[in-house]
Order: sequence, then structure tokens, then C-alpha cells
Amino acid sequence: MRIHTLRLTSCLAVLLALLSSGALAQSSQRGGISGVVTDASGAVVPQASVTLLDLGRNQTSTISPDVSGHYEFSQLMSGTYQVSVELAGFKKSVSESLQVSPQSAVRYDFQLHVGSASEQVEVTTAAPLFQTRSLPTTIGR
Repeated sequence: MRIHTLRLTSCLAVLLALLSSGALAQSSQRGGISGVVTDASGAVVPQASVTLLDLGRNQTSTISPDVSGHYEFSQLMSGTYQVSVELAGFKKSVSESLQVSPQSAVRYDFQLHVGSASEQVEVTTAAPLFQTRSLPTTIGR
């Protein structure tokens, strides 16, 4: 009877170890995106709606920041994501494309600006416009 109990205990220990290593291996293949949502004065904005878009799979997930304005999307599969933040009375703010890889911890903070919800904050770059003209050249007199 004692040998049977010992074998059962050993089998359970091995099974538990195998299950734990599988869970650890799976979690190490995941990454996350987190940050803080504030307004223009630096005050935290816990009432905002934070939406994660998986660009490769076209799937979304929406959460609210905690009382300190912190949001976190964890256990994300490798891929490219975009995060947006919305709150009535503020312009919608959208991140650039964010690359998540295994064990990565991407940080992206948002600062909301007063405006209507239909307005969106986007970062764009454009080449400056140059106007050229020829200057008359005088050689000698």
C-alpha cells in the first residue's frame, strides 16, 4: 500500500511538472503593451476607453485604465498592433503600429487633448515646400 501511494505521488509530481513547463513555455512566447493615459495637464484619465487592434488578425479588445490611468494588454501573440484611446470631450488618439514579440514589454503612453470625438490626433510628416528662383548674376563691369 505504501509503495502504491509513493508511485501515485511521484506520477502526480511528474504530471504537475509537465503541465507547469508547458504553461511557462506558452507564456514566454507572449508579449504585452502597456502605458498611462493622461490629459494635457498631466492628470490621469481612468475613464477612457483603450482599444487594442491586432492588425494581422483584425481582432479588437477594449479595456479601461485603472484609477492611476494605467492600462495593460498582456499575453499577446507576436504580431503588429495599434492602440487607440477615446473619451467624450477629447480627440481620439491612435498609436503608431507597435511590434510585439515573445517576452517583449512595449510601453506606449497617451496624452489626450480637448476636442470633439470626431477629431483624431495623428502624427504625420511631410517634406517642407521650397520655392526656388534664379538670382541674376553679374560678372565684371
